[in-house]
Amino acid sequence: MVWKKTTVIIVILLAAYLAVRFFSVVETYQSDSLTPQTIPAAFKGWESKEVPVGEVEKKFLPEDTMFVKRYYQKPSVGTVYMVVVFTGKDRRSIHRPEVCYPAQGWAINATRTESVSIEHPLEELKTKRLDISYGKKNIVQKEIVLYWFMGNNRVTAAHWKRVSLMGFDRCVYGKNYQWAFFRVSTPVTPKGEKAAENVIHTFVSDVFPVIAKRNVQQY
Repeated sequence: MVWKKTTVIIVILLAAYLAVRFFSVVETYQSDSLTPQTIPAAFKGWESKEVPVGEVEKKFLPEDTMFVKRYYQKPSVGTVYMVVVFTGKDRRSIHRPEVCYPAQGWAINATRTESVSIEHPLEELKTKRLDISYGKKNIVQKEIVLYWFMGNNRVTAAHWKRVSLMGFDRCVYGKNYQWAFFRVSTPVTPKGEKAAENVIHTFVSDVFPVIAKRNVQQY
């Protein structure tokens, strides 16, 4: 019985310690290799046009949230819209698209994990795919969305894994590493879904080796 009580006490103390470390204010560490300035405006034939941050985003997200929003176009391929959101001290800067799309009137018709071939030691980037639509009856806009998270030289398509990794860093190392959320989307044109898939896969294949270190780990 004594050892059971001792075990319970140790577990309680450990849980209390981890809770204090997780919820306490810790210093935020930014990565020099992944900042708004390192997101290329042009690369591999893709040219971009910057999109201003909306007033709603400024109002509801923490003040130190940083954005990169651009429309990219490559004449021989197509057009892609990319949004990159960088966390600050507040972890609420990043949330899943499954939350904001329905709030904006979009319908999420399908979700799944989708791998994209890349010229990188990882060989494949695991992303989360959403098939979304907006409108009713004969006027319906459809898009394909791919997203993933990057931070502290790690990449994952799973929101819960990102949260777990952030919690681990806070509890074990006492550090709040900055993470970035990448969302890319392209419209489904009259050319069809397969054509849209080719556009977005080509873009991700081109951009990831530019923004990620060679030794980044995937979770």
